[in-house]
Amino acid sequence: MLLAQQHDLPEILHRLGHVAEGVYTAREVHHLARRLAVEMPICETVYRVIYEQIPVDEAVAELLNRAPKLEFNQ
Repeated sequence: MLLAQQHDLPEILHRLGHVAEGVYTAREVHHLARRLAVEMPICETVYRVIYEQIPVDEAVAELLNRAPKLEFNQ
């Protein structure tokens, strides 16, 4: 909720008094996906919201406006 209200990560963590679940995981998944050249749009967007402070409504719009494509081979 605080991310959606455009509070930054240090402030949120201070207010919570602990690290919220997934904060560090989002960063690690982002770095791993980049290193392995794996496209992970939802994970990338979560990372951008947390660490690049893009507004949540903008992040959702970007995801919803992505061109459809095959996500995996069957």
